[in-house]
Amino acid sequence: MSNALFTHTLQLSTSNSFEIVRNQLIEPMNEPKLLRDSLHAEKHIRSKTGKSRSGTMRILSERKMRGFITMENEMLKSINCTYDIK
Repeated sequence: MSNALFTHTLQLSTSNSFEIVRNQLIEPMNEPKLLRDSLHAEKHIRSKTGKSRSGTMRILSERKMRGFITMENEMLKSINCTYDIK
């Protein structure tokens, strides 16, 4: 439990918003497909990070446009590149 809390805190303490969002996108990819397919990516990220909706959507849009993620109806379907750019 403490290791999970430490890891979560470490991910959120990074100074780069792109990295924070990337970490929050990777996390659900380890969940069962049924749960992952019902997860609204933008709401999940905002609930975990406290980032603004517009900032989160801007980052998600850019990643989708560059082909790093695949989304359908605002649901994350796949991550095509986990080391993506800023």
